[in-house]
Amino acid sequence: DRSKLYQMDSSLVFQDKSKAGGYNNSTTENARDFWAFTQFGSNIIATNGADNIQKFEEGVDSAFSDLVSLKAKYIAVIRDFVVAGYTTESSTVYNQRVKWSGINDSSTWTPSQSTQSGFQDIVGTHGNLQAIVGGESFGIVFFEKAIYRMDYVGTPLVFSISKISDNVGAFAPKSVASFGNMIFFLSQDGYYKLTGGQQLTPIGNGRIDNFFFDDLSSNLDGITSAVDPNNSIIVWSYRGSGATGTSDINNKLLIYNYAVDKWST
Repeated sequence: DRSKLYQMDSSLVFQDKSKAGGYNNSTTENARDFWAFTQFGSNIIATNGADNIQKFEEGVDSAFSDLVSLKAKYIAVIRDFVVAGYTTESSTVYNQRVKWSGINDSSTWTPSQSTQSGFQDIVGTHGNLQAIVGGESFGIVFFEKAIYRMDYVGTPLVFSISKISDNVGAFAPKSVASFGNMIFFLSQDGYYKLTGGQQLTPIGNGRIDNFFFDDLSSNLDGITSAVDPNNSIIVWSYRGSGATGTSDINNKLLIYNYAVDKWST
């Protein structure tokens, strides 16, 4: 949550596993810090952009601790690497940077040919880095107005990063949801599906996009998504017309069934 990390025990009770002092997430609307999680081996890795990247080794650690003196908004695992995005290093913010750990070593982050740790600034007019989706073969990096693919090529480059979409990106970071070889996300002009890391399909054009943008009222960085694979659906939560209460409470669900290519609310 805003200041702590928890682990659910066998009695379904959440136990505080925060590092000493807790965390410093911003709660200011449109500038909030949300947690992102991934797993690398037995390590649960968490990051929020405001504190150093955290790790919790299952069966060993009793609390989270700093994995590395590095802050990042987004984190994922691509092949044998932990990959962080939108980093803060020595108080300098790199909003278009991807940075990766050593191969098979989530604790090593100093750029080195021997460990294969490194980074790349994907500089352009495509806005901030918004999300990273990992995978066993390649990774996908979303910006506000572009999408890039990361392919492992070994030393000296380690990763080859190529653009697969221009002027289409992630409008809201937490709108990005993946299942299998499909990634679903909200762009500036509507909802899309990216298949196999290369085929981009507008799934909301002429169907739901105009309705959604007309209905969307506020809480833009609070647009969130989740996958329900048992029912083959992606669900997006957002704040739309008729919402009451504080401005960060959503009141609408938009549902896409990818098995039958149909929408519902």
